[in-house]
Amino acid sequence: MKEFLASLVEKIFHPLLMPLYGMALPFLYTDVYFVSISQSFRFFLLIATATFILPITTAIFLRMAKERWPHLSQAVLRLIPYIVSALFTLFLIYFFFQIGVPLWYLGLLLASMVVILATAILNFFWKVSQILLGIGGILGATMCVCYFVKGENPFVLFIFLFLAGGLVGSLQLSSGKYSKIQVYVAFLTGWILSFASVFLFLYLIYLLN
Repeated sequence: MKEFLASLVEKIFHPLLMPLYGMALPFLYTDVYFVSISQSFRFFLLIATATFILPITTAIFLRMAKERWPHLSQAVLRLIPYIVSALFTLFLIYFFFQIGVPLWYLGLLLASMVVILATAILNFFWKVSQILLGIGGILGATMCVCYFVKGENPFVLFIFLFLAGGLVGSLQLSSGKYSKIQVYVAFLTGWILSFASVFLFLYLIYLLN
């Protein structure tokens, strides 16, 4: 049962799904919305395609074609989908900027890209919890937007994210896949990087204007 729960949680909180979750949260606690359901669907489909579908497709392709590139290590093969996700996220930031999406929302996308790159780099050199990096990233970016942009305090949302992080961390510790330091470092790194990314991005925009 414990193994099943751990596997289910890993699928639900897959690191490449974290940008999509992070982009969806503002619709719960801010005034960002679309006129129609179809517009919302196209918007989130674009985000899901860039940050999850295309990177996962790349990972499947690399796994199928692994025999053609025997010199590539397993660590490098795991790294490539995250780089693909980060590059397409950068494209999304530019595209959304062109169509006038709020700048603080672009900051959330930038934070997700930074956390994705940190996930790839950290796990290339050292094994840390990718899921906790993502959850910490969502929490940090959300807190920055709420406190410094919207002036809101959605404590229920924050409690849920902390509980989700605690649940995931407990399952990963009990499964023996990660040590305490790997779990704690992952969550704190995700939180710090995402909070700093949104804050510095918005501060830079403020200075330029």
